[in-house]
Amino acid sequence: SRLRAFESWMRKHGVVCSDVLRLDASEAGGVNVRALAALREGDVVATIPRRACVTPRTSGAAAAIKDAQLGGTLALAVAVMYERAWGAESPWYDYLRLIPDCEPVLLVWSEDEVARLLAGTELDKTVKQDREFLREDWKNVWSHSFLLENWVSSQMILAWRNILLLKVFFRQGPSV
Repeated sequence: SRLRAFESWMRKHGVVCSDVLRLDASEAGGVNVRALAALREGDVVATIPRRACVTPRTSGAAAAIKDAQLGGTLALAVAVMYERAWGAESPWYDYLRLIPDCEPVLLVWSEDEVARLLAGTELDKTVKQDREFLREDWKNVWSHSFLLENWVSSQMILAWRNILLLKVFFRQGPSV
């Protein structure tokens, strides 16, 4: 199963999870992480070596990212897109295949859905502008190597995870 492959991947890459955590396969094909006991601030629930993280420096695209002088989220999106394109050949395959191809954000709605459901709203204009910004970034960076849909998918994966982290941060407070 994907979960067993991911757990094996974690062991192989030195990722250690506390016994207080349980990983379960989700219905959507991802992984849910559950605490089996109450956690206190300061409890270490996992140790993840830097080499196990997909970053612009650890990705197989590191040299190209550096040559293109990319930074921040743009560089990380390229790293994720590159590693996903390698499929089973990527060192992060068993991790990346747990991440959905598409996140539930307005930018991935069809043109018809946007026109039908957002017409006349500020969101309609914002979605169109954001799509154009994404398209321009893609043209300027990787249109010669990757499809626009791969670029948008990588950007949305990162954006959705940032939203989830911000929700946790603001719900829990700055000490998280």
